[in-house]
Amino acid sequence: MLDETKHAALGANGEVLVRPVSEDLSFPSNTIAGYRYRKHFILPMVLRTTLAQNFYAAFGGGYFWFLYALKLLGVQPRDAFPLFLVIDDALTVNGFADSSGQPTRAQFASICVETYRYLAETFYPRTGGAMVCGVLTGARYGRRSEPLTAPHRDHWNLVQNGQYWNDSTSEFVSLEPAAHAKIVEWHELLLRHHGSGLPCTIHDHTIRHRQNRVWPSFTRHSDNGFAYAAPQDAPKGAGTLVRKANFVGTPPPDAIERVIDGEVYYELNAPTTGLGASITDLDMRSLHGQRVAWESAVAEMRALGFPDAHGGEDYRLIISPNFLTGGRANWRVLKEIGYQLVRCFLPIGNSTLSTAEFDVEPVPATGVFEGLHFVDSLDWDCGAATGGTYGLYHATQTTHTATTAQSLDLSSDITGVWNSDRITAAQRAYRRYVGLATERMLRGFTTLTALPVCHPPSILSWADPNDPTRAFAPDTGNNHINFLLEVAWNLEKVVQVLSPYLKWGTVKEFVAMRERVFTE
Repeated sequence: MLDETKHAALGANGEVLVRPVSEDLSFPSNTIAGYRYRKHFILPMVLRTTLAQNFYAAFGGGYFWFLYALKLLGVQPRDAFPLFLVIDDALTVNGFADSSGQPTRAQFASICVETYRYLAETFYPRTGGAMVCGVLTGARYGRRSEPLTAPHRDHWNLVQNGQYWNDSTSEFVSLEPAAHAKIVEWHELLLRHHGSGLPCTIHDHTIRHRQNRVWPSFTRHSDNGFAYAAPQDAPKGAGTLVRKANFVGTPPPDAIERVIDGEVYYELNAPTTGLGASITDLDMRSLHGQRVAWESAVAEMRALGFPDAHGGEDYRLIISPNFLTGGRANWRVLKEIGYQLVRCFLPIGNSTLSTAEFDVEPVPATGVFEGLHFVDSLDWDCGAATGGTYGLYHATQTTHTATTAQSLDLSSDITGVWNSDRITAAQRAYRRYVGLATERMLRGFTTLTALPVCHPPSILSWADPNDPTRAFAPDTGNNHINFLLEVAWNLEKVVQVLSPYLKWGTVKEFVAMRERVFTE
């Protein structure tokens, strides 16, 4: 709330830049959203002590309007903030496929295929906006997803084995032929556009970013061209290390070349841990353990047909499952694989995780470890991440809708009129959801501190199976909505309005901007 007396006393040194406007709420005349004091541009904090203030804090948002005010003032930025989309579990199936109103598995896969095709073949060429896709690796080796309650709807099982995990019977079940055909088409679409609009990266719920685990038995791969593939010995790295550059003479036959922090060593007299596919007591607190484990994920990406384990040169992002950070051994191996950016939780804190899972190392306060950057995660799902959504609102599935998942209701002005005035209720829910997702996107990218998170079932399972890419219309029917495209389209408009402050960009550009900001 603006102090009018002090504002008047400032004269030309004080200027109101932005006032909040809402189609649903009225604000006191002295409510402001952006202010200039001399050469300082201020976004006021909101105390959230009233419903109206809470609404403004959640949906009014300061990031768009503040940047817009700066643009109107003619303030020129040195750099444009780069934006891109990120999606976890990029290929999976809907956990509610047998529930009333939800699409079948074949329909859901078709919705995803057409949505991804639109993003890759229409949206990306038009805007340059890519969507980084996290691939659920680990199922190739029969490892369990974690947490153990997570459904086993992993990429390898769905594509290669044509199977999905049935929660009710706790067993793998064969996909219907139509569903499997669509999933294979979905996979081939990811392969085709990996180097452009759909860069793919590891998202492994079996290894995860943990450092405290010792695997009693770890199953590794047997692909050619890898240092730790079976049936090669995978020594634990406790032999004598000698720099290759300093080694005199011919190395013995059992010498193994090791790359440690970019330098090549010979390891002599390394202990043997076995030649089979299973390695006992694989310690993830060591570089050796991390290398063996993560190499299996890299090998799986190659076996699936991807040329690398990340989104090419420009999208070296790894998406941490359940947002764990890992530790120094984990981080060094991620660097060796080629990653530049880790999306996790900062600071560490997730009440759904067990005590043992907190045994991970906090990242440095700068968010950077030896050139590897860490950013937080912002959620814009519309229901259960592994289940599905019932759209903007559904009277019998309230917890699986955008209104409830993102707390869009204000004094029941959506839920209370949903049956009596569907168009008004749907318009309110739509405006608030798209505004909230856009605000979170801007918050993460313009502060260089976070990336948004979403999952296919939660944002795509209420799209129209007969026309998945159609725009939302607040009619009195089922209000089918493709949340992913609605947010992408809104961001496209925002980028146009806020140019040159924003642009569609890459992970590489995002990291480079962080490095400039943090080092100057």
